[in-house]
Amino acid sequence: MTLNGEECESSHMLIEDNNKAVTELFLEPRCSQNLYLILNCPKDGKYTFDIEYSIGTETGLLVHVTADVCYPLLGITHISCSDLVPKQLLYKWSSVAEIDSRLRSTPLAEDLEDADYTKLDGIDVNLGSSTIGDDPFTVRFELINPGSTDVRFKFLFPADLRLELESWADANELSDSQIHILQVEDNRLFQVKPRSATLAPNERCVVRLNYAHHLVGTHSLPVILSIFGGRQLPLKLSGSTLSKKDIQIHLPSQNHVLKDVELNDIHPPIQDLELYNGSNKKINYSIDSAPLDDTKKENWDWPIFQLITPKGSIDPHSTGIVKVRFAPLEAKQYTVTLNLDIGHGLTQKLCIKGSGVDPRNSPKELSDLEARTSFLTNGRNIECSSALCRMNIDRLALGEVPLDAPVRRLVFISNQSDAPVFFNWSGLNECVSVVPCKGKIEGSAQRTVVVEFKAPSAGGSAVHNVDLHCEVTSESDQITYLANLHAWNMEKKRQKEEFTITDKHRKPKQVKLIDSQEESPSRPVTPYKTLPPISPRVIETRRRGMYSRGRPARKEHVWCKPLPPKADVLPLNVSARTFELSQYLERTGGNRNEFFISAPAEGKANKISEEKVSASKDEITLLKTITGNVLRTLVDDDAIQEQLFMTGEEKIPFYSQFENAIWPPQRSSLMTNLLSTLEEEGNSTVKDEKMFLPPPTPQNSVESNLSIAKSDEATPDEAKILEDVMSKLIASVMVSATVGDCVLTAEPRKIMVKPE
Repeated sequence: MTLNGEECESSHMLIEDNNKAVTELFLEPRCSQNLYLILNCPKDGKYTFDIEYSIGTETGLLVHVTADVCYPLLGITHISCSDLVPKQLLYKWSSVAEIDSRLRSTPLAEDLEDADYTKLDGIDVNLGSSTIGDDPFTVRFELINPGSTDVRFKFLFPADLRLELESWADANELSDSQIHILQVEDNRLFQVKPRSATLAPNERCVVRLNYAHHLVGTHSLPVILSIFGGRQLPLKLSGSTLSKKDIQIHLPSQNHVLKDVELNDIHPPIQDLELYNGSNKKINYSIDSAPLDDTKKENWDWPIFQLITPKGSIDPHSTGIVKVRFAPLEAKQYTVTLNLDIGHGLTQKLCIKGSGVDPRNSPKELSDLEARTSFLTNGRNIECSSALCRMNIDRLALGEVPLDAPVRRLVFISNQSDAPVFFNWSGLNECVSVVPCKGKIEGSAQRTVVVEFKAPSAGGSAVHNVDLHCEVTSESDQITYLANLHAWNMEKKRQKEEFTITDKHRKPKQVKLIDSQEESPSRPVTPYKTLPPISPRVIETRRRGMYSRGRPARKEHVWCKPLPPKADVLPLNVSARTFELSQYLERTGGNRNEFFISAPAEGKANKISEEKVSASKDEITLLKTITGNVLRTLVDDDAIQEQLFMTGEEKIPFYSQFENAIWPPQRSSLMTNLLSTLEEEGNSTVKDEKMFLPPPTPQNSVESNLSIAKSDEATPDEAKILEDVMSKLIASVMVSATVGDCVLTAEPRKIMVKPE
């Protein structure tokens, strides 16, 4: 027996007949009997068996058996969340890399047996932090079945594993952890939808983990992801809920691991530490740099860690960035613990770890977060049926990029509704730009935007993780909001300018205008209902105050200022690792042709002021009509097409006889190199060099030819124009391909079918 070409002695195969082992069989003349093979293999793989028969003294091969043994497996292909949490931070919270590696691995022996998984430490899946009463936080996992057999999985909660005992047998006192789990279950803080499912090979499904902010405190719940016949993965769902007055920077783990840096790196990259503020108040933080000075003294006054932004502020429900430069001296791990002061006397611990790598002994791929999350596809993201629009991707991993090299990617935004919508991009910085930044998408239509990443050389090498947000608003909601706002402003102006007569007995029916931005006093929220009063006199007293002469008391009319419609937010993460040009050439072996270096010329400003040309709608329409008719006529005219084909056979023109005119024109060295290359490749079509000569013009003078010969290489401005033209051409072709105007596939081969 062989397993993947290797001998395997620990497997066992049994031939049975009516549930009995068979080694000898007696058959009557002209009869048959069915035998069953049972295969018991220690691990998955491809097995091969040879079954031989023996009849008397004659032996031979009876049958050749091959079996592909595999356990049911699962994998994660995508992950997203409901809030604006950066992708890298979400990967760290959910431990998605560790979960995926365990789900795709072969189950252990204890997974196939009845083991107590409740006592094991599960993988921590953190669901963030927020204030009580906020919307639930949702994390969406897209699971796929990468195997060749059906997979059935189920999420087991503590209630599913708990045995219900009779009252006389349940005499033990509950521990604090058990009481906490019961409290979490009773309030349904954590929910998983769906709880169970069955996936066919290569089938996918989306699992949603919800965390509701009903109770103040830190909560956790052990859950087991059980695959029937496969892995039993213990998980620990956790999250925290703050009160209205609390402020806190959410740090699920105090250890922040930086990406590894090589020792010979002259320009170590700038890395980001992301701090999430889940409260409803703005937090101003400051980091004590005294431990960094101690680390510097211990390493011969060399700055191992440098805090570029030791102070900053974080808006509510957003993320703050702390920039750190890590420059190791030795191939070891460095650790420093910092005090994070967030105001009001509150301090949190922040532990930063970084490892130096010897380039002579380091692996080709560094064990950074980008490598660990490379299994997440950049393809179509998880769709949400209630959203107005969707994007084809939500993560752009650009990899290693040299400085001053623009990298462009196309992103398609599709309108899922029948009504027009407006979109507007936010989160842009000096490295990332989007064209167009805002616009309108018609109903059930699609819009293409170009995302460009270019890190200037002035910033130095760094690790970039930029989170962009595309805010989408319905046109109808926007029109309704503007109409209501205009009416509210007109009423406010009328009350301010109109003269009214005040009377104590008859007050004017005036609407009270309230600016919604100002916080109005409100009653405290309580989870319990108010009990009715015990004394009946209290009820009579309240009724007397509520009614006057049998009529209800007059209520004051209040008109709040309209709020803008809540926009749907589509996130897009752009990650890249930038290098100096010399470093990039050393790492990639001189493969420079993949990028276009667009560095500003010396003595020129980075930004070139361009004078915009304005035109009216009628002028634009007229220009488009005339240009389109001219181009269409030139393309469809047969005479012009014939003239274009005959230009190669054109005779010497008359103006070549003028004074100072050179005929034939001088050929540049660039054209000579092209001809030599084509001749070396054996191109039979290149027989005459005259076919590559440029068309004759009256400007073929000595001075112009000499200038062309001296300037064979294109200037930076010409290269920039050429690169822009090519990028726009490719973008136009891709847009046409998505719409269906052109097909970017090879022409199918014609296969001649043999006649019957």
